[in-house]
Amino acid sequence: MNNLIRSMDFSFKKEKIQLNFKVEDESYIQFLNETNGGSFYSQSIMFYGIDTGINCYDINEVNDFLSRVYGKIFTGISIGCDVFANQFLIKEKDIYLFNIESGTLEFIARGFKDFADLLGEDWEYLSGYQYLNQWQKINNSLGKCCRLLPLKPFIIGGEFDVKQMIKYDFFDTLRYNSKLAKQIYDLPDGQSVEIKWE
Repeated sequence: MNNLIRSMDFSFKKEKIQLNFKVEDESYIQFLNETNGGSFYSQSIMFYGIDTGINCYDINEVNDFLSRVYGKIFTGISIGCDVFANQFLIKEKDIYLFNIESGTLEFIARGFKDFADLLGEDWEYLSGYQYLNQWQKINNSLGKCCRLLPLKPFIIGGEFDVKQMIKYDFFDTLRYNSKLAKQIYDLPDGQSVEIKWE
């Protein structure tokens, strides 16, 4: 977990934090007490904190928003996100990746400590850093509350090409992708669907 702390760009450290929800993972609680969330790996990962003063980094505001826009698709507690706003969730003690385009969950690690270790080994892949790094060489800084949004969602054939990605507000990215996820969630692979963006 020390490698994760060393990768921090900035944090919202507080004297004492109080969680409004129950998390049984002591390593996550320790991480939250040490950092209270922040930006990591050159802004490619955001971890949420408590009462940060910035909505996109506030764990309660982000989880309330995810529950509102994704409805029953979203389960667990989101603790952070990658450069595309895919969410890192805690469910019981396990860590999952919530794909914001499809609404699917992918198991990542048994507990936050294992997740932090995995990030230390493979942070470029898990964070999307390589795309952010390429994008910033062309477009400057991403900014605190923005993520990269593909012009065409990856799940429907969008390219992993930084020329096909734009800087987009964090909450608008979630809202936009939730419209897609709600239409394709639980559809069989190969099923035809006409996507409505209204």
